[in-house]
Amino acid sequence: MAISLSHVSRRFDAVLALKDISLTVEDGAFLALLGPSGCGKTTLLRLVAGFEKVSEGSVALSGRQVAGPALHIPPEERQVAMVFQSYALWPHMTVAENVSFPLSVARVSAAEAAKRLTHALEAVGLAHLGQRRPEALSGGQRQRVALARALVQDARVVLCDEPLANLDIHLRATMLDEFRRLHRETGRTFVYVTHDQSEALALASQVAVLNGGVLSQLASPQAIYAEPANIDVARFVGEGSVVRAGIETPPTGDRAVVRIAGQDVQVRARPGTTPAALPASIPVLIRPEAISPGGDIAARVTASIYRGPVHAVTAALDDGQSLQLHLPHAPAIGETISLRITDGWAIPE
Repeated sequence: MAISLSHVSRRFDAVLALKDISLTVEDGAFLALLGPSGCGKTTLLRLVAGFEKVSEGSVALSGRQVAGPALHIPPEERQVAMVFQSYALWPHMTVAENVSFPLSVARVSAAEAAKRLTHALEAVGLAHLGQRRPEALSGGQRQRVALARALVQDARVVLCDEPLANLDIHLRATMLDEFRRLHRETGRTFVYVTHDQSEALALASQVAVLNGGVLSQLASPQAIYAEPANIDVARFVGEGSVVRAGIETPPTGDRAVVRIAGQDVQVRARPGTTPAALPASIPVLIRPEAISPGGDIAARVTASIYRGPVHAVTAALDDGQSLQLHLPHAPAIGETISLRITDGWAIPE
């Protein structure tokens, strides 16, 4: 495995920024660290890089322990590359000089350095801009320079700290394709910090969702979206509604029947996670794509936002809970509409 964290915690005086984090990242994987501001994702990345020291637990890279309460291998000896949100380019150096700087520090031979530089610039599509300085580049080009500088190093792990946060939406989409392509072509292990769930779902083979310094869930993007481990993950990732639903009979296999707005709705459930004592009330996640018009559930429209191909609609049930759905037309505010729920997820409590 490329990275292993075992019971890692990090304290800043009285503040516990990370609490008992354990996870492994396999060689060649793409792990996204996802969460809101202040959740600890950047601190976790900096612990792996060696820019922060662990308070408890240990960090290992490629089977070699690099951090522990009495051990701290410095960043330059960890064989990891870093891509910063701010690009971190030297303004007085050309593109080629910025990219090859780690090679000069490592005293790589001139012939080998030239070979790696050419390959890295070609990989990010900047071979023709090697003699330009950073101020003559666009934001997307600067980020490509930072990425090339990471690729030119002989490092199997590439750490990315919100690298697309400063780019506009169109450049961000282009760079997402670049990261996806480079990960596929290089086979390196990527760890990518972001608060943007669309980036995490689009890029990662595994997503780690953090909240308040705690690892809430580590799973594939598909599992994070379809089967969130708790209410916090359900509300943070993707659109949807979390409603309280009544349950009167035990689930059958991975299915349960719940009561929403007076109607029986079949939802997915993890065996053993629903209450033993029934009847009970459980939280259920319902995504917009699981709601269609024309059913037996009545709801009153309280908001409608035009989003191009669809209108994002919020509709209130009789018990005061709300559903979020997508409709091809704009309903009137206050209008009562009939809905059908075709899928849901019983969130473990």
